[in-house]
Amino acid sequence: DNDGVVDSGEFISFEEANKSTLKPYLRATDDTESANIINFTRGSNISGYRNRTYTDGTNQYKLGDIVYSTPTVVTSPAENYSLLYGDKTYQTFFNSNKSRDTIVYIGANDGMLHAFCAEDDGCDNGAAKGEELWNYIPYNVLPHLKWLTDTNYSHVYYVDLRAKVTDINFSNMGTNGWKTVLIGAMRLGGGQISVTADFGSGSQTRNFQSSYFAIDITDPHNPVLLWEFTLSDASLGFTASYPTIAKVGNKWFVIIGSGFKSEYVPDYTGASTQTGKIFVLDARNTTGTWTLNSTYWKFDTSVSNGFMGDPLAVDIDFTPNNTVAGSSTLTFNTEVIYTGMTYGSTGAWKGKLFRLVLNGDENPTNWNIYTLFDGNSFATATPITTSPAATKDELDNLWVYFGTGRFYNNTDDKSTTTQHTFIGIRDSYWNGSQWKPCWNGSSWETSQANCTTTGITSTSSLYNSGDVSSVVEGGSSGTVVNSGTYGSNVSWNDFVNSVSTSSSLRGWYNNLSAGTTGVGAERIVTKPTAIGGNILFTTFIPMVDLCSYGGTSNLYSLYYKTGTAYKESTLETPTEAELQAGYSVAKSISLGYGMASSPAVHIGQQDGGTATVFVQDSTGRINRIDYQLELPKSGVISWKEL
Repeated sequence: DNDGVVDSGEFISFEEANKSTLKPYLRATDDTESANIINFTRGSNISGYRNRTYTDGTNQYKLGDIVYSTPTVVTSPAENYSLLYGDKTYQTFFNSNKSRDTIVYIGANDGMLHAFCAEDDGCDNGAAKGEELWNYIPYNVLPHLKWLTDTNYSHVYYVDLRAKVTDINFSNMGTNGWKTVLIGAMRLGGGQISVTADFGSGSQTRNFQSSYFAIDITDPHNPVLLWEFTLSDASLGFTASYPTIAKVGNKWFVIIGSGFKSEYVPDYTGASTQTGKIFVLDARNTTGTWTLNSTYWKFDTSVSNGFMGDPLAVDIDFTPNNTVAGSSTLTFNTEVIYTGMTYGSTGAWKGKLFRLVLNGDENPTNWNIYTLFDGNSFATATPITTSPAATKDELDNLWVYFGTGRFYNNTDDKSTTTQHTFIGIRDSYWNGSQWKPCWNGSSWETSQANCTTTGITSTSSLYNSGDVSSVVEGGSSGTVVNSGTYGSNVSWNDFVNSVSTSSSLRGWYNNLSAGTTGVGAERIVTKPTAIGGNILFTTFIPMVDLCSYGGTSNLYSLYYKTGTAYKESTLETPTEAELQAGYSVAKSISLGYGMASSPAVHIGQQDGGTATVFVQDSTGRINRIDYQLELPKSGVISWKEL
């Protein structure tokens, strides 16, 4: 009934037997055309439609192209709430589902979210490894499927966002407790289509547009559609923001940001004609319609021509080293959401970083939004399109890290030579134990009226890590830092204290390489990772050639308090002779050709403080880097013989 909520009888099998019911949604003129669209979408060759046959003439293309969506592998429940927060109900949920089949979920531009069996010996229902178990076509995709059949078809996006999978507790809603929930979206799919037809209750006009959807995949062989979300006023834009999950009290929320182009014109330039907005959805809205300030909430930034990046949810008091599993005193609440924004126009893109404070309140109406960073006055370009990262230091200061850069448009975004930057900020709204309106330089304010609301607006309150010419490991004096501000041969500890505890500095920035003739500016288009006191992130340097999306990538490792290289080499392994002579620590290494993914860190049974970093690039290559770090690993700290 077009309300976004899945009521009884509103979920239908996409097969020829339902051609009459699906006809108006598919924009088919009669049952025959409806059947043809259905069968073509399911993989059959239909006379007069686009040819699906391989060049060898013997097989047919079944799966649509996959561009941005990447595989999400799901097996046993993975949130570990029982270990982190001592939640015994989650342990019961885990025990009940720890042996469920391994499934790969991925969106494709054939209009479907696909679920494939990934068990070596086949899945419980008899499906072989690699065999498709089921697929889901979102309601808002249905009118677009007709384009797939057209012999003059040119590429269109459909279900193109990477699937988000999480565990959510439904127990206080009269249901069976925990569920594993998949949240998908169309990303750059879903340009608005208006359809006038008889959908079962007389002629009416419905608008179909880019949407998010949620599926209960607790039992991967019996998925249950929970809801689909979009807005008829087009304020959501394209659904390009990767969702995050927030829990407050007994409520669970999905946090997303508005995307490109309020008009839903699929020109893919990465621009917006509306103000940027943060949306909060009731993750468990399975029985009612989508109602503002009841089942969804909207926070308008009032920044024109803006769209939001991927949000980050932070549980600030998460300090597992101070707790014992099973007796945790953690609040199990999200305290703050950080999300970036891009605004402006071609050649003049800027960005902001927002802080959404949840105040421990189950009602999002009482949440507050603030600006943590405003890049309008920065000399560098500051569009923020990816999720930030966050961590805390030993003094309980909350640090937030983000990079600037964008790569949506094959002309403007590639050719820009304006310098980008990576920034680490000590959030001065958090005093180590509670939220305050702001830090005025000498004390914590108690009233927002006494604070500026623009956040950091220039580099004057940030340390320029480019001031450091080298961090030298080894030698006769141990690790020393050579900088313009603090002098030469400064001990590592003195340097870190000077930068991280300065009353005039709220963080640091590290400028990337500016573009040159034929080469675009280095920029950040993937999420950073905070690990063991360092920040890992990849950068991309595009080639300006209009006929190519090629370029090269780098991997950076910066110390979280200073934005410089760490006191010991992390990305390389110097020889003993190099250490004795004094080894200049590298803060980045080249990954070669291709656009790199966000780094994935694996900590297993490697020796000492070694971790393994995996980075995939657009050529299909997977880079493996041995990452050296003073990283404590989990293990037995005591035992008792019974």
